[in-house]
Amino acid sequence: MRELEAFDAKFTPGLIEDETGFKVANAGFVEVDGVRPHRKGMQTVRGYESYTTDTFEGICRGLFAWVDNANLQNVAVGTHTGVYVEVGGGLYDITPGGEGLLLEDGQELLAEDDTPLVTESPNGFEDGYGGAGYGSGGYGEGPYGTADASIRGVHTYSFGQYGQNLIANPRGWGIYQWQNDITINAQPISGAPEQVDSILVTDRHIIAYGCNEEVSGNYNPRAIRWCDFETITDWTTGTADNAGEFILDNTGKIVRAMELGQAIYVWTNDGVYLQQFVGAPGQTYFFTRIASGCGLIGPNAIVKLGQTTYWMAPDKKFWQLSYGMAPARMPGPIEKDMADNIALAQEEKVYASTRSEFEEVRFYVPDKRDALEDECSRYFAYNTRDKKWFAGLHSRTADLDDDALAYPIATDTEGNLYFEEKGNSANGGRLTRSCKTGFFYLRKGARVIMLRRLWPDFDDWQGNISLTVHSKMSPNGAETAHGPYTIRPTDEVIDLDNICGAMFALEWSCDAAPAFWRFGAVTMNGVVRGRGLR
Repeated sequence: MRELEAFDAKFTPGLIEDETGFKVANAGFVEVDGVRPHRKGMQTVRGYESYTTDTFEGICRGLFAWVDNANLQNVAVGTHTGVYVEVGGGLYDITPGGEGLLLEDGQELLAEDDTPLVTESPNGFEDGYGGAGYGSGGYGEGPYGTADASIRGVHTYSFGQYGQNLIANPRGWGIYQWQNDITINAQPISGAPEQVDSILVTDRHIIAYGCNEEVSGNYNPRAIRWCDFETITDWTTGTADNAGEFILDNTGKIVRAMELGQAIYVWTNDGVYLQQFVGAPGQTYFFTRIASGCGLIGPNAIVKLGQTTYWMAPDKKFWQLSYGMAPARMPGPIEKDMADNIALAQEEKVYASTRSEFEEVRFYVPDKRDALEDECSRYFAYNTRDKKWFAGLHSRTADLDDDALAYPIATDTEGNLYFEEKGNSANGGRLTRSCKTGFFYLRKGARVIMLRRLWPDFDDWQGNISLTVHSKMSPNGAETAHGPYTIRPTDEVIDLDNICGAMFALEWSCDAAPAFWRFGAVTMNGVVRGRGLR
């Protein structure tokens, strides 16, 4: 037997799920749950804490944060049954009518005097979101694939800020304004379209996308209307003001619009339009189709980081668009795993958000492998600086990273609102994180090595870490797991029980509170015993 030798194993950060573990080797990680690329290495994602002890009713499908004239932070929560605002630590129901939207059972949205705010079925289901709408003829195999399917079960939101006031649109209904008084519920905006898919609020007016046409009053999924400047109750097109209307010329449906740089971009279920400001009365905007085949899978499946937007398309591919540029594909080594396991007919619930501190975008996805398969149960995330992917098991129905907030916030299915990336526990409980490398050689020529010890090297280390060493004699050979070995922050060296193999993979995990670690160097020693494959 030869003398002990030291081995340094370096691992490239990021998750690669579409290659074999042998091909990945030390060029990445083959399994990741809540461990992110950072500082050219990997570290665990931080934990979460309760934002407020109050809870809301329904499933949250939209979050929005803003600061009012009194310099108070406000957060809007849009659920499938109502609208809430958090102000000063309290959560208040501001649902129009005060009785909740009651969308699940088909009851009408009522005004304060109990008169219907919408007198027809939102979006015209026969020619809108059902049948030939967001079903097989338009939005892919989505949740509205039959004519009698109701949009009410998903019910996403778009929000905006006009002055200090909240503007809210529960998709398929009208546009409402809340004027920062917790004793008064949100009210419908007079003159606005009654059936609207999404809104965009600029500093001067409100724009409705997918709405009633002005003359006929019929819902058109490609109709765009906007009110006059500084007059949100004037939606009548004229030659002397800037209220107006435009009908996109494609056959798809508008899903969402977003400001980017000096322009507005409009996503349909098939492509992207550029909405440019002209400003003249009678022609406020000019619309140009800039790309097709790169539409948006759902209203919340898009997010902006800096001057670039990132989104998921109906074919489960990822795209990005920077101001002034053409849309570009973002092929990722996690794409196939995500597409193969997204829960059938739940694509509408995909929710995109950012972690600006880490220059990340993430997509929460309902996954059929999880018990909560009808709601978002895990995320797939992309580090835009290093161009690396990672993933995590984390059930959140909505997520918001905004400058008005001290930390990102998110919601779960139980009506709770949380600070994310705060602390190193699961709201005081144990935090679970793990990652596994590909299979790597420690010596060229597939030499068999007997591993003796490992020297742990972690920064900001909190909580015990478990290490499992996997060994093989060949790429397709049997895999043997050794351990797990418990590594404590006070441990200087770990005995590995003379593990033999031609190639190895390291699996790190924790289940503790608090829990945090950032990888340093991985150093081991052992004995080279001879040839393996040869």
